[in-house]
Amino acid sequence: MSTAEVVDTVTIVGQAITPFALIVAGFWALFSFGRARRSVATRWAVEQFKSFYTDPHLLTARQLIEHRFEADLAPILQLRVVDRDVRIDPTHVVNKAHFDYFMNFLEQLLYLEKQGELRTRDRDTFFSYWLSLLNEPKYGPLRRYVCRRGFELLAETVRATHKDHEHVAVYGTLLSGTTRQEQLGLDSRLSFFAASTITGTLWDLPTCPGYTPDGQREHAIEIYCVPVAEERLVFDILDWLEEYAPGNDAGSRFVRRSMWDARHELDFWVYLITEDAIPENSATIAHADWLDFVSETGKALPPRPPHSDSMPESLRQRIGQTSLFR
Repeated sequence: MSTAEVVDTVTIVGQAITPFALIVAGFWALFSFGRARRSVATRWAVEQFKSFYTDPHLLTARQLIEHRFEADLAPILQLRVVDRDVRIDPTHVVNKAHFDYFMNFLEQLLYLEKQGELRTRDRDTFFSYWLSLLNEPKYGPLRRYVCRRGFELLAETVRATHKDHEHVAVYGTLLSGTTRQEQLGLDSRLSFFAASTITGTLWDLPTCPGYTPDGQREHAIEIYCVPVAEERLVFDILDWLEEYAPGNDAGSRFVRRSMWDARHELDFWVYLITEDAIPENSATIAHADWLDFVSETGKALPPRPPHSDSMPESLRQRIGQTSLFR
């Protein structure tokens, strides 16, 4: 083979190899870039994880959520969902600030994941425990707060069905089959959602039953949906009926609390009798359904709420004309 032929052959082979080499180099560059980007993302996730456990605001919030939720955090969150106009004391203001900082941190993680800047695997590795708390039964006030206060991405992880409205449960004089809902103008403002049960103790009080969550008996409840447009008025009526002063548990006969219904996977509000409001020697009710207890014992109930005359005129006007005022 002559020199010219060798040169031509090499040229042809080179021309054939060059595109292949460029393709290989391109794939290698993409692979290297992807690996470098994943490495950067992982390092960033690690740094966020470190700050999660060293940032003093996040540390305080984690302690509030894990160890002091019922006592120090749940009451604040419950007030901020339904009773936003109620003032909270300075300590609660500080605790809420720590909590908001924590929730914004988690919301940021989900946003970065959605934008492709954080891998789901890294998020789950470092933060799955804290995100999973959103769906534990006792964290109903937290779920409500997330769904109602603008944490859109966190709200998507919540399985409860109350994202757009509230639910309230009744177990006594407001059950269907009584006249109390109509008297208070609630029959046209509440829509029946489901029947269910709660575990605890039902106390036989002079004018109504009172529920406490201690105890092992199952008692019947009715769960109602509270339309958003009627929410403020409905809770004002119920708070008045149950003699509950939001933000002042010590001065209340009943208190409004959040509970979880596993059967229907939702959080609902229910009114609990306070310990000081249970008269001495009060009997407990063994019947599952309070209306069955009333029927079997012949218990006489007041035809109207005993404190009807103390209803504020402003609330009476908002309710409108019902049989209670005729």
